[in-house]
Amino acid sequence: MKCKSVYVVGIVMFMVGCSAGNNGDWKAHNLLRYDLPISIMAPDSVIVTSDNLLFTKDVTVKGALEEGYNVQIFSSEASTLDPKVIKTQQLADVKTNPYFKELIKDEDQGFIYRTEIDSVNINYGFKWIKVQGDNEFVFQNGIGRFFTLEEVEKMYDACKGPKK
Repeated sequence: MKCKSVYVVGIVMFMVGCSAGNNGDWKAHNLLRYDLPISIMAPDSVIVTSDNLLFTKDVTVKGALEEGYNVQIFSSEASTLDPKVIKTQQLADVKTNPYFKELIKDEDQGFIYRTEIDSVNINYGFKWIKVQGDNEFVFQNGIGRFFTLEEVEKMYDACKGPKK
């Protein structure tokens, strides 16, 4: 009987491990039709909008409110080919926000942070940078709502594109 219990626990752990980090049923969305030669993981139901802002392209990939998915991507000519330099600049900008409280995750190409207006209004955000060819892409959480840490972590990972 003990052997069967170990077997069942092993199967459950395997299933949980396989589902962890896969962002549910999210799939790769190629954004080439919006003039971005990149793909991003997102729910099926996303709506993509695109605007040209002089020297920058602004593409928003937004899911239903209950999906907690809203990613904004800014694309422009790269100021440098080193994403670490761009990330450092982006982090410095975020830290100027008077509501910035702490850096949650800090990686070479991105970061997750927390802002806090007061003890009730806590928000998490992220920036992730990709340099491809002579273009830089700055991914961030969309505006218009507060995000939980879990939602931001999922979007942050989704911006890195399909797992290979």
